Amino acid sequence: MHDPVVVVAPRLLVALDLDGTTVNHSGELSPAVAAAVTDVVSSGHLLIISTGRSVVATMPLVRALGLGAGYAVCSNGAVTIRLAPGTTS
Repeated sequence: MHDPVVVVAPRLLVALDLDGTTVNHSGELSPAVAAAVTDVVSSGHLLIISTGRSVVATMPLVRALGLGAGYAVCSNGAVTIRLAPGTTS
């Protein structure tokens, strides 16, 4: 008798731009994109926001996406913030 083979999918780092990518040019977040972000995070992957926006302009979308942990690279790479659970609301 053989032991079962367990295949573990690799944990990926997924970086998302915001304007014109995660949200459209009108600043709207589609339900399909929000669901895809939720799926990526719930699958155990690390999702990072990478944007030219300031931290203040980034945080409303971090909240809208339901991101409570991870990182956001803001201000065209000049600022990196750690999203700690309970601090984005």
